[in-house]
Amino acid sequence: MTAGLVVHSPTALVVMVVVGGLIIGMINTVLTECVMEASDLPRAVASSAYSGVRFIGGAIAPPIAASLAATFSQTAPFLFGAFGVLVAAVLVITFARLLNRADRRFTEGAEVEAEAITLGE
Repeated sequence: MTAGLVVHSPTALVVMVVVGGLIIGMINTVLTECVMEASDLPRAVASSAYSGVRFIGGAIAPPIAASLAATFSQTAPFLFGAFGVLVAAVLVITFARLLNRADRRFTEGAEVEAEAITLGE
């Protein structure tokens, strides 16, 4: 949303896009692992489904952003993105139980592995 406030300053907008990209890049690995662990599907299937959703989103975002900017204002795509983040946060909170399930699997797996290492297996 902050990028929408500086849309008329190319330098500030570039800084916002780079900072946003860094944040997304840092959490991408965590999100990917969470998706892989939260699913009962084989890892390859879960990975391809997750990648498919990301690629479809990446494919439809530019025309939607251009349409919003042309129809409303240059700020509209950033507000739409902020709304998407809000929806995602609500979904994460709503389905936190499934995410906790992924955490338990990781913890249980780490305990079993640590025990196996301790026993020399």
